[in-house]
Amino acid sequence: MDLGAQHRSTALLSGLRAEVEGRQASLVREWAGIVEWAGDHIVTGPEGAATITEGYLDTGIPIAGDGAPL
Repeated sequence: MDLGAQHRSTALLSGLRAEVEGRQASLVREWAGIVEWAGDHIVTGPEGAATITEGYLDTGIPIAGDGAPL
C-alpha cells in the first residue's frame, strides 16, 4: 500500500471540500444581500412595481396578478 498516495488523496479531497464549502458560503452571503436589498426597496404602490418590457418599451403591464406582492 502506498501511504504517500493515500495522504495526497486525503489532502486533495479535503481541499475540494473546503472549496465546495466556500462556494456554498458565498451563495448564502449573496442571497442574504439580495434579501436585505429587497427589504430596503419594498414597493407599496403600482407606480414602482415591476412591469413587462418588450425590447426597450415598458408596457406598464404588472408582472404578477392581483394580490401578489409588488
